[in-house]
Amino acid sequence: MEEDLQTSGPPGKKSLSMTPEAIRKRKERLEKRQKEEIEARGGESVEDTWARNSKQLLQDDPALHEKLQARHIYVVHGLEADVNELEKEIGLRSRPHTVGKTRLEIDETIDAENTFALDPCLAFKETKTDIQQNGTLNYREIESMRDGDAEDFRPAFGAKFDGSPESAYRLYGFRLKVGHETLQRIREALILYALVTYDKNLDGQIVEEAISDCCSHQGFSPHRDWLRGLIRKYRALSESIPS
Repeated sequence: MEEDLQTSGPPGKKSLSMTPEAIRKRKERLEKRQKEEIEARGGESVEDTWARNSKQLLQDDPALHEKLQARHIYVVHGLEADVNELEKEIGLRSRPHTVGKTRLEIDETIDAENTFALDPCLAFKETKTDIQQNGTLNYREIESMRDGDAEDFRPAFGAKFDGSPESAYRLYGFRLKVGHETLQRIREALILYALVTYDKNLDGQIVEEAISDCCSHQGFSPHRDWLRGLIRKYRALSESIPS
C-alpha cells in the first residue's frame, strides 16, 4: 500500500512520487515558474490573472469551482443583469429619460406596447430577498485594496482562497454578492415606472413596499427630487380616494 502511494506511472519508467510533500513541492515549483514567466512578459492583466487562478482552482477543487461559478452566474447574469435590463426597458438609461412612454414610442421596431421581458415587481422582490440572505459587496472598495506595495487589488502570487466573497473576487473575479447599489437601483426603477405610468399590471403591495423602503433610505440618489415629488403626489392622491 505504501509503495502504491509513493509512485505512479507505467512500469519501467521513473514515476512521480504522490506523497503530500512531493505534490506540494511540485506545486511550488510550478508556481515559481509561472511567476517568472509572467514577470518576463512584463506582467499580466487582471482578466488573465482571474483566468489563471480559476483554471488552477478547477484543477485543485472542481466542486468548489462549480459552486463559486454557479453563484457568480446567478449574481451577474441574473440579479444584476435584471437591474440593467429594467432600467433600459422603462427608459432610465436614455437621455432624456423616457419613463412613461410606451415601449412602442421608444422603439418602433417592437410589436407590443409595454411588454417587459421580466416582471419589475418580481425582479425587485427576488433581489431584495437575495440581499437579505446574502448581503451586498462594495466592489469599488475591494478594487481600492492594496497588499503591501502591490499595484492593484490582486493578492500576492500564489495566495489561497480564504472562503470570503472578497477573496473570491480578488482571486477569480467571481461576484458572490450583488453590488451595494443594486437594490436601490431596482427599487427606484420600479417606483419611477409605477408612479409615472400607474400601470395596473403591477403588484400594488410590492410597489407600496418599495416606496416605504425608499422613504427610509438615507443615502444619495440621482433621482431624489424626482422620487420625492412623485411619492408626495401619490400619497396625496391615495388620501383623497374614499376608502
